[in-house]
Amino acid sequence: MTSEMLNSRCRNYKSEANEWLKQVGTIVIDEAHHAVASSYKKLIDKLGFKSGNKLLVGFTATPDRKGILKVFEKITYS
Repeated sequence: MTSEMLNSRCRNYKSEANEWLKQVGTIVIDEAHHAVASSYKKLIDKLGFKSGNKLLVGFTATPDRKGILKVFEKITYS
């Protein structure tokens, strides 16, 4: 398990040292309502999380944020 901050990975994504990120199978995003930002969407797309064979999980207290269903397949809550 590796825990990283998105901002540092977005800035340095093109570095060869970051090639291992393409092997990541699961991303968990806290404050997932921020995932509608272009910086999040850019990294999610580059890592192949829109292809359907990887797991993208988000946690948020504001699931009604405009555009969130463009990032996450569905919203589940109780």
